[in-house]
Amino acid sequence: MNKRRMFALSFAAASLALVAVAPTSGAQPTSSHSGGAKANQTGVVRIDPNDPQVAYVTGNYTCPEGFAHLFVSVKQVPSGQPDNRLKGFGSSQISSGWLERHPGPDEFTCDGTQHTGTWRITSHDSGPDSSDEFGPVYGHGSIVPGQVYVQFCGDGPDPDGEEGPLPPDWHAYSEQFARAQ
Repeated sequence: MNKRRMFALSFAAASLALVAVAPTSGAQPTSSHSGGAKANQTGVVRIDPNDPQVAYVTGNYTCPEGFAHLFVSVKQVPSGQPDNRLKGFGSSQISSGWLERHPGPDEFTCDGTQHTGTWRITSHDSGPDSSDEFGPVYGHGSIVPGQVYVQFCGDGPDPDGEEGPLPPDWHAYSEQFARAQ
């Protein structure tokens, strides 16, 4: 795992840890944005009718021109109901379904304007989405109609343009419960 990916995952985990200890009420969304970037998952998470290990997540996003890393994930507990434990670090271990993907740079546009995109995510360990430039697709299980916890996150390069421990120039994290059908 390269330093850039490790930093991005560590930064996301730290953000989620803060969310886990913050007071929550029901399905309250959480977001964090900096550097002119924004991200917001929209609409229903669509479960593929032929394969519940595949879903489609749509979101609106804005990111500065240049390098970006995008992360799209859904998690669900067996009941299909909102469960605030899914907001915590390591919560994929309590989920019955976890679909995740890091779309490649040719699947989204960072030019400082708002865009809308839809991304196919999966828990399959083989096939066209099994890996991308950021590594393997992670996940397990499948999604059922109900509520899922969606993470729709992006971040930019380090301020010095190098891999390493510096925080990214910008970030946009949107984490919320959404309906899956």
